[in-house]
Amino acid sequence: MKAPSHAHRERLSTWQTAAVQTGRKDDKHATAHNERAKPLQDELVAAVKKGPQALASYMRGQLGLGVRQEIDAPELPRPLTSSEYRDPPLALESDLCGALPDLTPAIAAQPAFWALCHIAWMEAECFEPRLDPFFLGAKVTGKVPATTDAAVRNLFRRIGGLPHVRGKLSVLVDCPISCAWWRHRVARLAAAESKRVGEPFSVEDAHRVLHAGSDAWARLVGDSVRRITVVNSSRLHAALIAEYFDAARDGRGLPAKEFQAVVRELATFGKTLCFDTVPWREMREIVARAVATTR
Repeated sequence: MKAPSHAHRERLSTWQTAAVQTGRKDDKHATAHNERAKPLQDELVAAVKKGPQALASYMRGQLGLGVRQEIDAPELPRPLTSSEYRDPPLALESDLCGALPDLTPAIAAQPAFWALCHIAWMEAECFEPRLDPFFLGAKVTGKVPATTDAAVRNLFRRIGGLPHVRGKLSVLVDCPISCAWWRHRVARLAAAESKRVGEPFSVEDAHRVLHAGSDAWARLVGDSVRRITVVNSSRLHAALIAEYFDAARDGRGLPAKEFQAVVRELATFGKTLCFDTVPWREMREIVARAVATTR
């Protein structure tokens, strides 16, 4: 898979910045920007309502793609409904990751890559014709928000992320298929680490734990990106997964606030320890104590 060109990345960033409202209402510069954004938002929503081919064509124009220019995108395993697209079940996440075997982190971290993929997927009829609940609607209900700006923000988040508003976290959390790939990657690396230290669990089990709480996942990667990069350790992830091993979306979920508090407690050890070199038994004890302290 090819990385998106610099031109495509710049076109996407410029489009998003221009089409999303910003600033305080009493700021004259923000007011002028928001007035210019309104027709762009209306155009985008109109394209969504016309269906997949119309939206794909509109996005091609915004990103500077020719009508017949080929997009190097993986094929999805099957067409998706709006609800499973917004929040893929565990089995579907695994299937989606299986369709992306050659994807690298450097490419997967780029919102423009996923935006290009969404164009290809719409043209391949991977989404149902009514796109409002896919891209404009709320994550749980699919209901379109009251303001056009909120709906447009939802769309940009879903097709690859909205980094100028949400930062680097957006592509890891807000774009459902990107989120699935990143979650599976963390699970795969943690499972490999568990085998190295002699307490093996499968990629499937690791993925199940990380999938058990979407908010817990968002807090984990949010802290990893924004605050405490020391927790970006496969050994630490493996120990966390072992500690919460019974977590599952359809059973005992992954408690988001507790999980985040545990990660932040563990981060205090990172000032004096390198997690990747801590003996496994000690690592497990540190995590167990952090959970007990948090509870």
